[in-house]
Amino acid sequence: MTYEAILVDKSDGVGTVTMNRPEKLNAHNRQMSREIRQSFLELDADPEIGAIILTGAGRGFCAGADMGGFQERIDNNKKGSSAQPQSQPHAFSPENINFPQLIRSMSTPVIAAINGVAVGIGFTMTLSCDIRLASESARMSAIFVRRGLTPEAGSSYNLPRLIGFGKSMEMVLTGRMVGGQEAAEIGLVQHVYPDDELIPAAREMAQTISRNAPLAVKWSRDLMFKGLDGSLDSQLLMERHIFDRATKTEDHAEAVKAFLEKRDATFYGR
Repeated sequence: MTYEAILVDKSDGVGTVTMNRPEKLNAHNRQMSREIRQSFLELDADPEIGAIILTGAGRGFCAGADMGGFQERIDNNKKGSSAQPQSQPHAFSPENINFPQLIRSMSTPVIAAINGVAVGIGFTMTLSCDIRLASESARMSAIFVRRGLTPEAGSSYNLPRLIGFGKSMEMVLTGRMVGGQEAAEIGLVQHVYPDDELIPAAREMAQTISRNAPLAVKWSRDLMFKGLDGSLDSQLLMERHIFDRATKTEDHAEAVKAFLEKRDATFYGR
């Protein structure tokens, strides 16, 4: 598929999706939203891809929704029109509402490599990703209250589970910017890197993931996500069931054989 708002690269078992509107700090619009979703589905279906990186071109990750679309909506509201602007994704559009579910439904982990500014939807979309890495120049904000808006894309669910209720409330009610180093300190991102080391570090982590047994990665993700809402009893039961399934896979047999033969395992997702 040909994309206009993003770039897609596949190499060494890693798919990289780059939001590509650098002249607008990769401001999010409906086309970009649709293309990200489609590219994720295509990469997830590719057996050669074991991990996905999401990042932005140029100086920023994503500066939030395209403000031109907001003005168009305001003008439509004044005219009594219910038409939605085509340039900007509505908070309740299928692309935004379903993004957290899309990530959870996939077999392939997603790493957000946050370079530069990430605000609004540019911030909240990272909260659904499996892992978040940031550059030293990264700046993140749940900026909605400064725009007369409210959290979206599952952020009121995801953010407190990542950094706790108090820190989340502070970010949401102040709309202040959080830098890369502070983001690492409060657990919003896992690691922070010098700007020129972010993408190499993200690729190294993605390649490490992609070398692991695909079914084990998928089932482990499922268990971790379900654990966010499950009870200890339900998780113990599910872990026992999934662990038993894993012991019957060809990949497990190959891992044991490779260990005993002192070589790297070769996995095929079976």
